[in-house]
Amino acid sequence: MDLFESEAAPLTEGKEPLYAEVAIPVPLRRTFTYRIDPSMEGVVPGARVAVPFARRKVIGVVTAVTSVRPEGVSRVLRVAGTLDPEPVFPEEVLAFLRRAAEYYFHPVGEVLRAA
Repeated sequence: MDLFESEAAPLTEGKEPLYAEVAIPVPLRRTFTYRIDPSMEGVVPGARVAVPFARRKVIGVVTAVTSVRPEGVSRVLRVAGTLDPEPVFPEEVLAFLRRAAEYYFHPVGEVLRAA
């Protein structure tokens, strides 16, 4: 199965698809949505993940996980993998860094990379 396939991945019985909001260290003040394979573990807020971005793989930080597919998005790429067995940012630290990024009007991906 291709990493860039736009069809939904085959799901394990009883599991609905999950999507991760990922902050990537680029000068854009937004996160990007990626699909999480049901077999993949460890994709939780604060975890570092490898994701495809601009024809290359980059390391980002998961800021949220949801089961709701974003509206108006025709193609959702997949998380390529997790990098750590545990999240690198606890929830409290992640929330603080997100607020700091908003307060200083700086891209959250760059703030997380600097932390």
